[in-house]
Amino acid sequence: MAVPKIYTLSNGVQMPTVGLGTYRVRDQATLDTCILEALRSGYRLIDTATVYRNEAAIGKTLKRIFLTSKLAPKDQGYDACYQ
Repeated sequence: MAVPKIYTLSNGVQMPTVGLGTYRVRDQATLDTCILEALRSGYRLIDTATVYRNEAAIGKTLKRIFLTSKLAPKDQGYDACYQ
């Protein structure tokens, strides 16, 4: 049985099956390299947690890339974003 590329969660959100784990990586330069290379390679899931104590460093890395997101009127929760 092949592993699916994405899983659909109970709320309908699709989540990639494979992601980059960041446990124990706290050095900013290492995080920069790992995360940016993972994104270039096609990863779309970065696993982190408060207990890893690297969320601020990951945030600094992600500020280096240009992220966009869009909502269409039919998207669930659209109205809540503008109230």
